[in-house]
This record gives sequence, structure tokens and C-alpha cells, in this order.
Amino acid sequence: MIRKLDTSLNGIAPSLHTPFNNDGNIDFQSLKKLLEHTIKTKCSGMLIGAVAGETQNLSFNEKVKLMDFVLENVENRIPVIIGCSASNQKERIKLSKAAKSYGGNWFLVQSPESFKGKKLIECFDEISQLGPKNLMIQDLSWTDNGLSDEDIINLFTKIINFRALKIEVVNPGPKYSRIR
Repeated sequence: MIRKLDTSLNGIAPSLHTPFNNDGNIDFQSLKKLLEHTIKTKCSGMLIGAVAGETQNLSFNEKVKLMDFVLENVENRIPVIIGCSASNQKERIKLSKAAKSYGGNWFLVQSPESFKGKKLIECFDEISQLGPKNLMIQDLSWTDNGLSDEDIINLFTKIINFRALKIEVVNPGPKYSRIR
């Protein structure tokens, strides 16, 4: 069976910043304005809780509040990709389950830096079985080419819910061309 990447997010799907109040809590009033602006400007979707969304500065409970608030306010008007990346598999799983329980259809998980081959497949197989139906894998590396082409192809052939790839590596253009 030949599968293709999902193209329903064809167009701009910005990674939204998480606004904060002066006390360091999420500024939900400003976030609501940002959500409405993203929808009104006809973006094809939006990504929340990723690197640009300050995920590294949010607690697990704040991440869950963020996904609940966004999904409730967007009301399925455009696709929302929920960032479920974390430094350990236990938290990635908890976030993925939460995204599904709040009605998310898309979720993004950053590939753990040290995982390759079979370990990478096992990581994403477990996550994909527990999260929303559409998985976007984030290939992120600030210093090199990130995941090997072989690992990406293996993930695509073995992880049935793997629907999209977000490449953020050094010199991403040639990698996009090779993988496509």
C-alpha cells in the first residue's frame, strides 16, 4: 500500500507564540485575540505548544490548560496541531492522551534527539496509538541534519498515523526535496 502525506494543511499553519501576563501566567485574553486573528486571516491551521509557543517554559498542567482553551475557542473552524513534545516518553504519552481526550485531531511530537532506528519506531508507535488520529513528527536540530532520511522513511512506512513532517534542521531545503 502506498501512502501519501496529508495535504489538508496546504498553506500557512503558523506556530503560535504563547502570550504571558506580567506574573508569568498564560495571558488567555491575548491568546484568544491571536486565535481569532489566525482564523480571520484564513490560515490553513495553527500549531500551539511547540518551540515558538514556549513549551519548554510551561508545566504539564499549563500545557493541558493551553490545549483545552485553544480547542474550545477555535471550535473546529481550522485544524489545530497540538504540541505534545517533552523531554521524556512518559510525559509525551500523557500529553498525547490529553490532546486526544480534549478532542484534538492533530498532534506534533518532536523526535527525541538520541533515538534512532528501532527505538525511534517504538517511541512513535506508542505515542501514535494513544494520541489523536493525525501525527506530525518534528525533525528538529539546531546543529545538524536531524533524523536520517532512512529513519524518516521507516517512520512513514511503520507508523500509520504519521501524516505530516515538520523539518527544522540546518540546511532544510535539500532534506525537504529528498524526503518528498
